[in-house]
Amino acid sequence: MTPVRGVQSTTAGMASGDTIEQNRDDFYDRVRPQRVIFELAHLIMEDLVSGETGNDKNSKMSEASIARHQLFPELVDIVTRFVDTRVKYKEGTDVRELSHEIHVREVVNRIRDNILPAAAQTGRLLPVLNRFKKTLSTEDVNFQTTKPTVELTKSHLNRSPILSGYERAAIDVLEDSEVVEFYTPNSRNIGFTIPYKHDGEDKNYEPDFIVKLRNGLFLVTEIKGGGGKVFNPDAVPAKSAASKKWCEAVSNVGTFGKWAYAFCDANDEAELKQVLRQKIDEFGQGHTSVPYTIVSAKEGHPGKDCVPVISLRTISALPKSANAEDLFNGTLGCEFATWVNHPPFTEDMFVAKVFGDAMSPTIPANSYALFKRVSAGFNSDGKIVLVKDAAIRDKHSGGMWTVRRCIYKSGPNSQTGQMQHLYELKGENPESEPITITVEKQDGLDVRAEFVSLLRD
Repeated sequence: MTPVRGVQSTTAGMASGDTIEQNRDDFYDRVRPQRVIFELAHLIMEDLVSGETGNDKNSKMSEASIARHQLFPELVDIVTRFVDTRVKYKEGTDVRELSHEIHVREVVNRIRDNILPAAAQTGRLLPVLNRFKKTLSTEDVNFQTTKPTVELTKSHLNRSPILSGYERAAIDVLEDSEVVEFYTPNSRNIGFTIPYKHDGEDKNYEPDFIVKLRNGLFLVTEIKGGGGKVFNPDAVPAKSAASKKWCEAVSNVGTFGKWAYAFCDANDEAELKQVLRQKIDEFGQGHTSVPYTIVSAKEGHPGKDCVPVISLRTISALPKSANAEDLFNGTLGCEFATWVNHPPFTEDMFVAKVFGDAMSPTIPANSYALFKRVSAGFNSDGKIVLVKDAAIRDKHSGGMWTVRRCIYKSGPNSQTGQMQHLYELKGENPESEPITITVEKQDGLDVRAEFVSLLRD
């Protein structure tokens, strides 16, 4: 006999016999719609109660906060309202079909993940710490990468790989922000992840940045581009809910400081700046002011009644061709600024923060200044300019660029053996050392912008 392999076609019909029709009638007879609501509420209650205790055995919580007989009726009401307003059924579908496992997991996760962040604020949640490694540190991070990198000045890490244009622009904002004490880009080499559930599966979420503000608040920050919203929109609220729960639970311990979560739209740089300022205002140390009035992008007319606020790091990182054509190429949506008694604006002007005291007193350290992009043929001799060159190592800028007064020293000289043009970038602070730059052509110096005026408080 030859065993049958694969699929074979046959004209023979099925053997006659008794058949039983399978349908949902028996299930509908045994299960009332209210029972489905009760079971959903019961599952959510078990999740909430199981998360009430952590490793701290001495922590005491009021019995009322975890009493099942008080919690369950509230959850029944929440689930009922959720099912009535948020669940959409196809025509002819019975409400009891919601009891399928895949739907149960989705409803439970969504309701629970929106309850937990608020519950954590009352001190009800505590984290479960890894008994072998309770904390992570950037101290021992050391890795190689083939990706482009950017130098950091406000981080324990000296450089960061550029994973996207959005994160690159966010680094510029964090480096320039007056409210950021230090930060670190997050990656698998650091290992900071937040667990969450989505579609019934346990997953780990890796935020983009961990930021420490000047008021001591630790801010877990996510910069989300359009791709994440389009291709996996349901994962965004699941990650956000889990992150808020994580931050509140860790804050409740007390020994790890205060933590908060921030989600920022990658298409709006102004939103990230505003979030940082709001967190300073919300968690203490008062409102952060800047020497200009912020203009709404919908109301302002750049180059006429306002100018963009852009990091000098961003201007220096742009390809030189892009710098001459489109100021916003490769950047996030910019914040727009105006102020009283400003000079006449043009489309090639922008505001930037200048770090370091090399140009003090003309440009004091950490001051905002108005700059103007330069075009081909610009004569930089004697002017205060933003210059980029591989020979520049400015400890305040964290890159191959600086703001100094440019002085043309000399050109090629056959008698002395000098074959290139010599420029000196000189600061006005006597303690700042001049920087010498050599170029093959007199107009070969990479000048990005010219200093126009200082914004005063």
